[in-house]
Amino acid sequence: MQFKIASKPTSPIEGQKTGTSGLRKKTREFSGDNYLANWVQSLFRSLGSGKTTGQALGLGGDGRYYNREAAQIILKSAAAAGFSRVVVGKGREGEGEWRGAVFCVLRAETRGATEREREV
Repeated sequence: MQFKIASKPTSPIEGQKTGTSGLRKKTREFSGDNYLANWVQSLFRSLGSGKTTGQALGLGGDGRYYNREAAQIILKSAAAAGFSRVVVGKGREGEGEWRGAVFCVLRAETRGATEREREV
């Protein structure tokens, strides 16, 4: 699959912070121009140059409003940052079941697990 690469100019957003406190905003602000994309990009950059290339990323949500749109923004940003795989929680995200599964998959990959060990 081929993607067209596009650069989007952006600037710092007043009051945006690292950590989850930066995500606790009113829906209008959070879903506004580049808010989430800026936050995700800054997170990826904080990992260091080249540290995301070829890595796996776990992505899940709580199933609330804007979840699907946010996932698309994060997936595009992850591809641009060089992640080779994104494990996406699916289904009943609100109950947090995806967290355990994603943790097991990523833990198995970081310690070089066999295919059998990856089956959770």
